[in-house]
Amino acid sequence: VIVEIFSDPSTDEPAVTIENNFNNNKNNNLIVVIDPGHGGLDPGAQVKTIREADLMLSLAQVVVEEVKRLDNTEVILTRTSDQFMSLDKRLILAVQAGADLFISLHADTVEKGEASGSTVYTLSQAASDQASARLAARHGGNELISGVDLRGADTAVTTALMDLLRQENTVRSNAFSKSIIKNLEDFSIKLNPKPSRKANFSVLKLPSVPSVLIETGFMSTSSDLQNLQDRDWAKKFAVAISSGILEWVAADQLLTKNRMQ
Repeated sequence: VIVEIFSDPSTDEPAVTIENNFNNNKNNNLIVVIDPGHGGLDPGAQVKTIREADLMLSLAQVVVEEVKRLDNTEVILTRTSDQFMSLDKRLILAVQAGADLFISLHADTVEKGEASGSTVYTLSQAASDQASARLAARHGGNELISGVDLRGADTAVTTALMDLLRQENTVRSNAFSKSIIKNLEDFSIKLNPKPSRKANFSVLKLPSVPSVLIETGFMSTSSDLQNLQDRDWAKKFAVAISSGILEWVAADQLLTKNRMQ
């Protein structure tokens, strides 16, 4: 698949064309991309001198080590140091790596009241439709979708194909989210009272890669902040993520097998 990832239309940043190498994974391994949010000039949320970017990089490194234990699995970090990385570049990296799953890690804060626990986000339906519309409206001369050359195709065809990709990916992302939430709970990771949510996060807009964004906790809540700085909690969180991936893969393969029968 070759698609275009577009920046905010209010900026002058050009579109970036990227090639999807999903079918080029010669080892047939599961490729999981872990994305520690923020970094460099973008510290994310801050509580005193504690930066979200630093917490998420540390947590992501623990998650990577745990997920790597799964058979036939490769794990890639979008950043390995305190560096700024645009959302476009994170998506480009994931696609060029041939990602099968994308997990973005973040932490939150609230100015008033108190909130706690982990929340798992998938892309909202409205945002997904808008993303499909933008891609369809601006498809270029080198755009391919699922092996179909769209050069010269009209917008209606492009829109229909993008919609099919989006619909299937929405189902798979939602199933992945449920598996992650179940395993976080099974491994006694505190969940937010509303642990499953949808939002228009740009980093979730890859049309063919099941993706979730996990708000791991609230830095403005002392108990969550303590957990986010605790190595044992990070290990438990990582095991839950690894288990969630394993369960999702088994269910997804079964679903695919049933569809082919």
